[in-house]
Amino acid sequence: LLKTLSNVCFVFGFASIIASILVCVFFKEPDAAHVERFGIFVGLWAPTFFALSDRLNRYVVNQPSQCRHAEFGDLGGLGLPEDGVQ
Repeated sequence: LLKTLSNVCFVFGFASIIASILVCVFFKEPDAAHVERFGIFVGLWAPTFFALSDRLNRYVVNQPSQCRHAEFGDLGGLGLPEDGVQ
């Protein structure tokens, strides 16, 4: 699920750049400054989406799997020795 969300954020980053260009090119209003500011606003979403994508991807890659913990005897932070004997 998190890997999919990471990919979606990555795509949204590029979509934000494209949307920003489209806003600046196709929106025609009497006040050109308003269109320019709106285009910049939409374009500023891109770094946020890319950062979220990167952070989620790092979390997925560095997340320990449950199977590995069970296989190597990790007792889930219970404060018990690795072999389970006190």
